[in-house]
Amino acid sequence: MTPVFATFVDDLRADPQTVDAADTFAEFFREVELSDNWHIRQFAKALNWILVQPRTVREKIDAILKLLELPPGPRIVSMRLLLTGWAA
Repeated sequence: MTPVFATFVDDLRADPQTVDAADTFAEFFREVELSDNWHIRQFAKALNWILVQPRTVREKIDAILKLLELPPGPRIVSMRLLLTGWAA
């Protein structure tokens, strides 16, 4: 697992409110990393961008959920403004 994904899983395990989700996210990240599909690789880059932002664990989870809720197929989305609403 990449250091960014591993750190996020560690953050989930450290918080009593998200500890139950840590293993699910760890498995999800492993599956994403193992894929050789170009679209999933781009999805992994979007996940990485979300996880390196200076936001709370809850904000990052919300952003990941929004990303997952996008309809299937190639999409051009402004991660920063349209998806997350984060100015920086």
